[in-house]
Amino acid sequence: MEKLKIMTLSEQNQNQDIARLLQVILQSKVNIDPYALWFLSRLKVSDSDLEEFLQHIAFLPHFSSYISYDFLKEEWLLFQKKRSKIHKTDNKDKESSNIEEAKTLKNSSMQISTPKKQEVETNSGDKEIIDPEFDFESAEVDEILGESFSKILPSSLKASNTQRKQTILAPNPKIPVEKNPLLRKQDQTDHELKGLDAPESIDINPELQILDLKTSSPNSDQVEHLKNMVNSTHIAQISPNQIQSKKNNLEPSAEKSSNHLKEEESSKVERIHSQKRKSWESLEISDSSKLSSLKSGTSMFKPIAAEYDAEIKILKDPTGKLYTEGKISEFLKVQQDKFEKLSKILQKRPESGGVLPINMINRLENSTEIKFIGMVSEKRLTNAKNYLIQFEDPTGDCMALVQQKKTDVYKLIDYLLPDHVVIVDGFLSVNEKTNSRIILVNDIIFPDSPNTHTVQTPEEDIAMCLISDTHFGSIEWLEKIWYRFVDYLNCRVGNHRQRTQAGKIKYLCIAGDIVDGIGVYPNQEKHLRIKDIYQQYEACASYLTDLPDYIEIIIIPGDHDAVRKAVPAPSLPKDFAEPLYNQGYTMLGNPSMVSLHGIKTQLFHGTSLIDLNMAIPGMSNEDPFGTMKEFIRARDLVPTYGKKTEFAPVEENWFVLDELPDVLHTGHLHKNGYGKYHGILLVNSGCFQDQTEFMDSLGIIPDYGKPTVVNMKGNLTPKVIDLVGDM
Repeated sequence: MEKLKIMTLSEQNQNQDIARLLQVILQSKVNIDPYALWFLSRLKVSDSDLEEFLQHIAFLPHFSSYISYDFLKEEWLLFQKKRSKIHKTDNKDKESSNIEEAKTLKNSSMQISTPKKQEVETNSGDKEIIDPEFDFESAEVDEILGESFSKILPSSLKASNTQRKQTILAPNPKIPVEKNPLLRKQDQTDHELKGLDAPESIDINPELQILDLKTSSPNSDQVEHLKNMVNSTHIAQISPNQIQSKKNNLEPSAEKSSNHLKEEESSKVERIHSQKRKSWESLEISDSSKLSSLKSGTSMFKPIAAEYDAEIKILKDPTGKLYTEGKISEFLKVQQDKFEKLSKILQKRPESGGVLPINMINRLENSTEIKFIGMVSEKRLTNAKNYLIQFEDPTGDCMALVQQKKTDVYKLIDYLLPDHVVIVDGFLSVNEKTNSRIILVNDIIFPDSPNTHTVQTPEEDIAMCLISDTHFGSIEWLEKIWYRFVDYLNCRVGNHRQRTQAGKIKYLCIAGDIVDGIGVYPNQEKHLRIKDIYQQYEACASYLTDLPDYIEIIIIPGDHDAVRKAVPAPSLPKDFAEPLYNQGYTMLGNPSMVSLHGIKTQLFHGTSLIDLNMAIPGMSNEDPFGTMKEFIRARDLVPTYGKKTEFAPVEENWFVLDELPDVLHTGHLHKNGYGKYHGILLVNSGCFQDQTEFMDSLGIIPDYGKPTVVNMKGNLTPKVIDLVGDM
């Protein structure tokens, strides 16, 4: 009974203010740090002022639906300055009153203890935190909020430029993302949200859920309870009458504090960012509750995608069907299969009426209008600036002339490449005197797609996320950007609209180059952080476990992965990527087509994009969407043979798009681009790798941290999430 303490009337009022403020804040669907809540209560903020402040911060691009202490300290000052400019006279007295109230903090009976050095290092060091661009100086705090106000704060709560630690995959990202305040890790409360640490300078009444403004040394149970109070979805329903009671004045336990630090040292954050690690170690989380917290998010936001079961159907996958001996006959067979498939597509077009085989055209004795389906075997420019093109089909070959004066068809020649299969509409000119013949081309019809491709979208309000070129194991891998992506998918960052969008994501498609690989190019080992291919895939699997478990992951390989460079390629071998298989991901070959909730999604790494960019004037790596349209126009993912793309001769041609996809997803270029062509969504995703020396030599500036999210309900609406500067 001696330890029981009766609250004074002022304490009861203080606790009522806390509950009142929490009601307003949580009704606005915003979370708040315990210190920030205490700070607001000391300022005697009214409901109307708080609502106006919440409206003010809701429109800030860097607000992530979480009010940390540092964030509140900065934004409250700016908010008051803004109000004072608008209401120079009316609000002067009110603002002065708030400032004077803040000044009394230094004389308050509340004494905030400074954490021990070991505790401060534990709280601030491991997980990289994106600092705000606006540096709130302590001197300015003192001037506005009260003399020496910042001095009474524990160092763990003061704004600081924490020294970034080297990590196994990304020692120091080159990009200055730490200066960008837009997508924030909820400031210094990152560890608190993950259940790894808590404020250690405010005493919490675990029974009454109130702040004890007289106790200077809290115990960890009390501190943890205030966190639960702030994060509870039911706290807004607490009435002031429920707050008035008695409490136990529990002393802090040194043993609990020691155990708490040991628990944090074994946490996921420390394991990933430890400076002592010399080689890759598999990530393990011994505490299943922490893993559950990571995978489900820490806010009270509930993702809608978790409510639906996945619906995945593999429509095309070359894995296990790629046997070849490399014979010439096999090269011939794969080209014949291509011609046959594309001919069937062309014959469905209305322009195909009256097509003849080439050997029959060669037997015609008189000049006449003709049509045929042919594959381009050669194209050359004459001295008169006309194009002479040789076509062939299984029956024979012929020569055709595209004249410069035929402007419409002449413009198409730039897009007509060797190995394209098209309909040629022309006039056969026969010269009986010279016994010569030539086909004068009037039109060329590509296989293409109907102008309006129809998509059967699902009723469920879900989405897919498209990424590629993660390059785990590279020195240039951007770990900080990856963690922004992880937090986005876990609905831990962003405003309510952005979290709602993230919560719709049911599928994650990764279009190749999962790891950086080994021996892909000369001297690659100099640019690797992880120099063992097995450990690269272990790292990949470990990082992917941070994603929500309700998101289904579909993976195809790229030219950096542990498969043959020649395409088509099978799925990642289980010998190398066993951790990925053990986690139940859908592993497919390159290319593959999969149905995701009825949306036919074609996945292709995209090595042939560079071939088209080099062959077609005006095409560029900077505009992947423009190049991807040529895939649809040709109905072929590798339209031309013998360029940079290595081609494996197999019995079936896996690149012909005999079945049109609803979504075509590629990568490889490390450039972001998307758009719709004839109703088909084309997306080339960026990467998670900074500019390499090789990219720099080619003048390629990568688009990193820009995943594309596609809303599957309705009209397949894409949105690029700029993890560097959009949020």
